[in-house]
Amino acid sequence: MIKVQIAEDKILSEKLCKESGFTLTDTRFVMVAEDKGEILAYSVFTIDKNIMTLEYLCPEQDALMADAIIRSTLHIAATRGLTEVFYGEKCSEKLLLLLRFIKDKETKTLDVSRLFEDSCSGCK
Repeated sequence: MIKVQIAEDKILSEKLCKESGFTLTDTRFVMVAEDKGEILAYSVFTIDKNIMTLEYLCPEQDALMADAIIRSTLHIAATRGLTEVFYGEKCSEKLLLLLRFIKDKETKTLDVSRLFEDSCSGCK
């Protein structure tokens, strides 16, 4: 059974952050999808005050798994009442566009309301 949640293991979080080119901090988190201990996908994101930034997504080539990780990450934003969610330079804009999560390319803003719409089956 695939389990998707914020990584509780600090060593795992540090490892995945490092692999993604980041350092784990008090405001940086890792969302993981795992099955029997195998990491299938993950995201690295920050929450600073009322702003979330999705910094990294893995894997980029599996749209369904990326969709699940993005939705799980945006769910954190929604449950915390965060209205501003951005994506960083290391996130695949092409993938985010395919999955229709981009609200505004110019400001690199994600559309949190997409969390409540159809999943990747509607990808363009």
